[in-house]
Amino acid sequence: MKDGLLETQLIMPSLNTEATLTATMNCDEYLTLELKSNIKLPETNSVQKITLQYSKDEMKIEMKSDIDSEIQKLMPNAAPLQSHLYQAFDNIMDNKVVKTDMKLRHIYAKLWEAYLIWMGKIASDVPYLQTLRESIPEVVIPSLPERVFMNTESIFKYKFNKDHVSFTVHLPLGGKTSEDLRIPPTVATPELVMPQISVMLPSKRFNLPTFSIPSSYDLSMPLLGMVEVSAKVNTNFYDIEAFFSGGNNTVNEPSYITSYKVVANSPVELLAFTVEGSAQIADITEDIAKFDIISSLKHKLIDARFSLMETAKFTDEVKATGNYKIEAFSPLGMQMSLVYTTQASVSSEIRGDGSLDGSLKVGSISARTTGTQAFLLQPKSREARAESTFSLSCPNFQILNKMKATAASGELSFELNTDIENDPVHHTTKFNIALKEAKFTIKSDSVTRAYETKLQNQVDFSATMKEVTIRIESQADDNTNRAFSQLTGSLSTQGLELNSDATINFAVNHASSKGTLSFTKDGLTTSCTTSAQIRSVTFENIFHGVITTTGATVAVSSKGTVNENSAELKVEGRLASSEVYLNSMYKGDIFNANTRNMITLKLNEEGLNLSNNLIASLQEIKIENTDSLIVTLKSLAMHSKSNSFLNENNFYKHNVAVDIHEFTASFQAENGLKVIGILFSNEVQMKAEPYKMEVTGTLKGIFGEKGLRHTYEITYVDQTATAKCSTNGKLLGSQMTQSSEFEIIGFSTKFSNEVHFNSPSLQLEINILTKTEPFSVNVESSFNSDGALNLYGKHSGQVKSMLLLQAEPKSYSYKHEWKASTSHQLNNGNSIKTNFQHKITSAITPQQQKFNFNMESMLNDHAFDHSLEIFNTPNNMGIALKGTMSTNVLNKANDNQEFGITSALKYEKNSESHFIYLPFIDKLPFLIEEVKIAMLTMKDRSIDLFDVIDTKHDITDTFKSKGNELSQLIVNFDVDMFLDDVRLFASDMKAVVMEMGKNMQPIRDLIDSLGQKTGIITKINEILNKLDEVLAEYEIEAMVEKIIDDAVDLMKQYELRETMQSAASYLNYFDMKSVFDRIFEQMNELTKLLNSKVNEMMAYDFDTLADEVKQMVTVLIRVPCFGILHGEIEIKSSEHTLKTSAELNNSTDKFTANLNSQFQTPIDLLAYTFDATAHLSITRMKELSLTETVKANHMAFSLDHEGFMSINGPIAQVSSKTTAKATTEPYRADLVNNAFLSTEHGFSGTLETSYIHSVNMPVANIFSEATMTQKAAAQLESGIIILTVGNNGKGKLSVFDYSDEGTHKSNLEILINVESIKLTFDGNTDSSLLKMKQKVDVETRGLTQIKFNVHAETETRFIKRSIAAVKGQIRLMEPMVELSGSHDAELIGKVEGTITNSVNFKAVPFEMIFDTKNKKNTKVMLPFRLSSKVDLQNDMALTLNPSVQQASWTSLARLNQYKYSHFISMANGEKEIQFSASVNGEADFNVLTLPINIPKLTVPFINNELCVEKFSLWEDTGLKKILITPQQTFDMDAKFKYVKNPEMFNMQPVLNSIIRKIKIPIFATGKTTSDTYDCPYFAKITLPNIKKSIMIPVIGYLTYDFSVKAAMIIINTKAEILNQDEIAAQFETQVSSEFGVLNGKTSGSATFNMNSGMKLFTNLIVEHKYFENNYNGVLETNTEVSKAVISNIAKVNLPDVKFMLYHNLTGNTEGLTVSVSSPSAGLLGLQLQRKSLSHHTGKLFGANPSEDYMDILKVDIAIKDPNRLSFQTQWNKELPGQILLWLKKKVASLKDLKDTVTYFISALYNDISNKYEKLESTIDHCLKELPEILKLSVKKAEELISSIKFQDLGKLSSWISKVFSDAVNSNILNEIAEQAEKTRRIIEGYYKTVKAKAQDIFAEMTLAQLIEDTQAWIESTMTHLEVLMNQIIETLKDAKNIQSYVRLNGTELNIDIPIPFIRNFFSRMISHPCTKTLSS
Repeated sequence: MKDGLLETQLIMPSLNTEATLTATMNCDEYLTLELKSNIKLPETNSVQKITLQYSKDEMKIEMKSDIDSEIQKLMPNAAPLQSHLYQAFDNIMDNKVVKTDMKLRHIYAKLWEAYLIWMGKIASDVPYLQTLRESIPEVVIPSLPERVFMNTESIFKYKFNKDHVSFTVHLPLGGKTSEDLRIPPTVATPELVMPQISVMLPSKRFNLPTFSIPSSYDLSMPLLGMVEVSAKVNTNFYDIEAFFSGGNNTVNEPSYITSYKVVANSPVELLAFTVEGSAQIADITEDIAKFDIISSLKHKLIDARFSLMETAKFTDEVKATGNYKIEAFSPLGMQMSLVYTTQASVSSEIRGDGSLDGSLKVGSISARTTGTQAFLLQPKSREARAESTFSLSCPNFQILNKMKATAASGELSFELNTDIENDPVHHTTKFNIALKEAKFTIKSDSVTRAYETKLQNQVDFSATMKEVTIRIESQADDNTNRAFSQLTGSLSTQGLELNSDATINFAVNHASSKGTLSFTKDGLTTSCTTSAQIRSVTFENIFHGVITTTGATVAVSSKGTVNENSAELKVEGRLASSEVYLNSMYKGDIFNANTRNMITLKLNEEGLNLSNNLIASLQEIKIENTDSLIVTLKSLAMHSKSNSFLNENNFYKHNVAVDIHEFTASFQAENGLKVIGILFSNEVQMKAEPYKMEVTGTLKGIFGEKGLRHTYEITYVDQTATAKCSTNGKLLGSQMTQSSEFEIIGFSTKFSNEVHFNSPSLQLEINILTKTEPFSVNVESSFNSDGALNLYGKHSGQVKSMLLLQAEPKSYSYKHEWKASTSHQLNNGNSIKTNFQHKITSAITPQQQKFNFNMESMLNDHAFDHSLEIFNTPNNMGIALKGTMSTNVLNKANDNQEFGITSALKYEKNSESHFIYLPFIDKLPFLIEEVKIAMLTMKDRSIDLFDVIDTKHDITDTFKSKGNELSQLIVNFDVDMFLDDVRLFASDMKAVVMEMGKNMQPIRDLIDSLGQKTGIITKINEILNKLDEVLAEYEIEAMVEKIIDDAVDLMKQYELRETMQSAASYLNYFDMKSVFDRIFEQMNELTKLLNSKVNEMMAYDFDTLADEVKQMVTVLIRVPCFGILHGEIEIKSSEHTLKTSAELNNSTDKFTANLNSQFQTPIDLLAYTFDATAHLSITRMKELSLTETVKANHMAFSLDHEGFMSINGPIAQVSSKTTAKATTEPYRADLVNNAFLSTEHGFSGTLETSYIHSVNMPVANIFSEATMTQKAAAQLESGIIILTVGNNGKGKLSVFDYSDEGTHKSNLEILINVESIKLTFDGNTDSSLLKMKQKVDVETRGLTQIKFNVHAETETRFIKRSIAAVKGQIRLMEPMVELSGSHDAELIGKVEGTITNSVNFKAVPFEMIFDTKNKKNTKVMLPFRLSSKVDLQNDMALTLNPSVQQASWTSLARLNQYKYSHFISMANGEKEIQFSASVNGEADFNVLTLPINIPKLTVPFINNELCVEKFSLWEDTGLKKILITPQQTFDMDAKFKYVKNPEMFNMQPVLNSIIRKIKIPIFATGKTTSDTYDCPYFAKITLPNIKKSIMIPVIGYLTYDFSVKAAMIIINTKAEILNQDEIAAQFETQVSSEFGVLNGKTSGSATFNMNSGMKLFTNLIVEHKYFENNYNGVLETNTEVSKAVISNIAKVNLPDVKFMLYHNLTGNTEGLTVSVSSPSAGLLGLQLQRKSLSHHTGKLFGANPSEDYMDILKVDIAIKDPNRLSFQTQWNKELPGQILLWLKKKVASLKDLKDTVTYFISALYNDISNKYEKLESTIDHCLKELPEILKLSVKKAEELISSIKFQDLGKLSSWISKVFSDAVNSNILNEIAEQAEKTRRIIEGYYKTVKAKAQDIFAEMTLAQLIEDTQAWIESTMTHLEVLMNQIIETLKDAKNIQSYVRLNGTELNIDIPIPFIRNFFSRMISHPCTKTLSS
């Protein structure tokens, strides 16, 4: 068969839906397969097409998709709805704001104006933001088009390469035969006996054929061809095209090429871009190869290009050249280029050089870099030379770097010189490396100077065969502060010696550290002393450690104090051959918290003993914790006891014990927790023995007399595991019992669970039972519940559920029943009863499958039933669905009415079959034979596997010998040698960590000093943060901690020699033979299991299977034929029946499809009939014919369609005829469509459509007639495509008094050839309402030039003339885009005037010009013979090029006497940035001053009279007080100017100089030789330098002026920032207004100077009617002095509150004084002073307004000697008495208390009364406004009635009258008034009650008695206070245990405190290179 076609069509006229699927295949010269789908929905079409062409040369896949929809026809009401929404929005925006004359539209306009102003200010600071805003076009939401479409095309094409490449693949086991592989000639199956299933198979023997494996295989593969991929997507809003090609392009010489291009176009220019590029690899000649890459990106905001070209020439020498270039340009002001060229040659010598040239320009900033490299290698003379030069120049700094390296005559030298000049910073670095005469030296000297600061770092390193020395010295000095660090070391045959010394002096702070490390043959000795004093903090740490051959000792002592807080830590330990011990003691007294902790660790031959004792207390809180651990060779005992007491109702305690000995382990735990009276307790016991375990436990929770109890038990004995748990208890009136049991025996499990819950409202019972065995699962569960509830009636419900599940290998059954019922008896007498039940059953076997679902539900008398059945039997299969409903909801009578839906789908299987050829079937017997042979081979090999492995590897003997060796190894284990290794490892780590810490600290100090002098501390901190991140990334601390933890774990694990010997003796005692016997037993069982599995697999009768396969048809497969598919659905109700049926029948060479549908109903409008048939005939698989008919009848329309398609060889014909009629009274129409397509003589097609309609609607007075014809033709001839479309139409229309008659004619012609595309369109529409002419000419040439010209003329009744023209051109070669447009219109009628618009746009490389002008002058005629003049103007201009960016916007709006205008301009030049904005507005509100009179009138429906006389909006609404004058003006001006500073500061050199000194340690691995073992050591890496320049611009000169002038307020603001010798900033804001409360003035200034240190002066003054403030601040810091002075004076002048407040702060290096004072309240101050480093004082003082200063509290802290801290306190004993006496005097002021309270209550009542009056007035206002609302509603309703003019309007009018009368006569308003009156009475009653209660209280209270009682209480308090102080003094004096530390008298307290020690934080340990050899 060469041709084939298959088409399926689905038509649903009722839904106006049609779908066609066509598949075409042609296999003439090449294979062509085409799939096409055509789906037509209402007003929507979708065509999808896929074409596959395959030939011997190429393969091509083409996909097309066209989707379009006439969206406006789908939504015909979109336009009216949209206009209605716009109108509603306009109405909302025209609403006035309450109590103002402004509308919402005005407010939103002002908000938008303010947004633009502020965005302009932001853009002035960031000029490129403004440029970006102007370059982005306005995003306009497109209107809804008439047609929405999306067309896609994609093509994939691959051209095959005819050349091939062949190579030989060597096969594994090549040349081997079956005899070589030891495959036996025969194989026998074992005898299989399975009496359980009555299976017995005797043993059989099979002959195996011999075979041989070839040694190799020749594989041939085609070479790479060419691939082409293209895609195109077109939509209404976005078009995109993409193309890609690549592959082998070889003709004569090898060539490979690839290219791509993506073009995207969109009305939104920001979404449009073009990306293209290509790459090629080719041989130019036989000796030259070339590689090119070109890529580019074009976008509105950036244009970038990248190119790469490399060539290689192969002659006597190899020469290679490269050229790399990157260019980027942006209209925003960025331009960048980078070019790098290189060349190299290889002959007798290797030579190469390269050059780099780059530039970058961003605005006015530019930079340039150059570089050269050269190298020469001479292998014969073993010489090499290399040189490099790099320079970077900017306006503010220069960098020069030179490197030179030479290797010759066995000597090596390297020189590096770097010079960075950036005034005032100068940096030089010299670095030398030399290798000469077996001596390796490194020298480095780096110096950085800035002002008086000097940073220097020197490194000297030398290495010979006998000695290695190193010296590293760093220092920083700024004449006052100094930091110094030195590290010296030597390594020789005598050993290793390191010394470090570091000191830091910064102001009064001092820190020092000294350390030594000596590593000789006698051992390792190290010590370190660190001390620091920072103000009141002192710290001291002493560390000493010794490691010798006899052992190791360590001692650490740390102590520290901070004020009165102290801490001390002592640690000592020893590690010897016989014992290890460690003691630790910590004692701390910090913030009233006492802590004591002792830890003891002892490890010897008896075992490990570890104990910990912790006691802590804080007030009443106490914590006691005791832990102990004892470990021996045969036992482990651990005990933990804790008691934490908070109070009697809150505590926690536990007692845990663990005991392990021999093979028995036990665990016991008791926990008790009491929280807020709730007690939780837990008891658990666990015991484990070999093959046996038992766990029991109890949990209790008690609250009062009730609680819950939970018990659990887990046992495991002899491969049987059980778990049980139960819960019971009573809580909150409910009782619950639960029990669960889970059992595992072998491969079977059993689980049961029972739950019972009883409560007053719910009873619940749950039972679950599951059993699982191999290949069997059974589940039984039940759920029963019963509940009752009394809530607004009686409610009850019952639920019952049952689930059964059984699964076996060949059967599955499932059953689920669920029943639920409820009863609701409500208090109002109504009752509800519900009943619901459903049942699901399913059964699945290999022969048949069934599924049934039944559901019944009932609600009172309403019922709904549903059933579903699915079945599959040997004869048929199908699905049936049925649903019925019985209800009287839709019935007028009380009897129920039934509704039903029945549907079924059934397929009758066909007994006939087709035979299909499958070529692989004949290979099946051989495949089965090979599988059989493989299985037999696997069986034999698996049986012999274990024997071979055991024989080859001696597994049995090895196990036995290794057991003996393990015992002997444990006996001979050398613990001393192991511990020596651990000691050496730990000490090396510690020394390296300490050295690292010393080296890192000077670097941090250096950075701090540099930041204080140069002001770059922020950048330095960022670098330090990066350094911390790197350290964290390498996890240095985690590594050290892990090493230490591992060392401790190893010590615990390996213990001592005696311990290991004891373990060895125990292992000797232990019977190893039984263990190995058990292992061998398990291996034997595994072997037996494997044999049984193989036997099961081999039991299959492969011979029988092979015989059956041979007797089959080996070339044909039987496939059943399609039978009969029938479906039917029926919906019935009392009077309506809908029935639809469909059938698909298969007969000989013919397919028949029928679809019938009908709806029978008394409603003629819904009744219809529909018939559709389709016949597909294929005669002898050569000729195909398809006939289809569709008929539909309805009372309003009819449809008749016939279609025919015939395909016979290359000739295809398709024809169709469709007739549609509409037969309604108001609308009659006829539509006839004929289509014909033929391929008999070329390709031709025609489509003719005619349409006639008549509209007759006398009621609405609408008449219309229309006739339309369309003819379209397409023809392809001589490579030219011609497409013509013609339309003709005429019509008449009459609506009410309007009538019109018009014609339309249009022609479209498209001519397409290879060189050009030309489109011509002209249209003419003529009627009395609209006259329109259009003409469009578009022409393209070679896709590189497009020209278009569009002209349109329009004339309507309100537009006298309208002429629009657009023309433009696009040139891609130059390139250039040019567009111009204009529009002129003249309006007549109610709106008269002219509208003029123009736009010009031009874009060329590096420049864009845009200009638009819009002007409108109109006169609008308003009702009542009024008119309004409206003038609008909007002009914008934009110019963008690399030298200047400027924009302007002018706007003017005028409505009669209301005017608004603004002018905004922006410019960005090389020297300055300017922005100015001016906004002006005028408004005349004189109309508001005119009085309003409304005559007396009676409001209909409510019969109330309304009258308004002389009401003035200006006077009566308060506008006069707010707006001041009716003539309102608004002027706002803003000016911003920034003069750029050409100076720039580069941070890169400074940061790189710091980075070079930072070295980060990392782990490395040393090499392993024959006498040394591998050990990690430390290496150091440096951070990479910063490649890019970090430019910090120097601030320039900035000025800003802003003013607002209006009738109500005037605001002026000025600000400026000036940068000369110092940075000065100042601002002033002044407000003046008619409202005094708004008047005020604010000014401020700041000066920042860094010439000699840092000085900051600030001043802020605020002046207002009610508040004044004056703030002054001085902050000064330098090398000589650091001080801060702040003064603040505030004055409050409110009508009832007047006071002044003074605040002063003075601070320096000697102390700090803070005071707050007021002339009316007095003074309160705090003073802190430092007498010396060990002596500090402080006092709190104050003063009354009429008294002198007095000291309230004095504190003196001093360290008298190194062991004693003196703490002295003095206080004013008379102060509490004075306070109480003052309080006693104030009690007399209580005489006015009664009047005050009375006044407060009266005020409260008055406030409530005022709020009620406002509420009452609001209600009255609503009642007054109601008539107006009703009157307006009636008026609008009458207008609506008169406009509609329906015949039967009497009913509508009466209905409206009835609604209004009901609203007027309703009691809603009366109810509102009654509720308001009720509220008023409640408030009045509440007020009277409160007033009476207050009078009763004051009547019973005697004020004099109250004052007398209060004064007596004050005197008593004074007496008790004095007695209490005396008792405290006497108590402290009698305490003998503190008399030596505390001295106390009446006003003074002295305390002497012994200075404790602070906890040590010793450095982390890190390993050093290991030098210990195995021989030692």
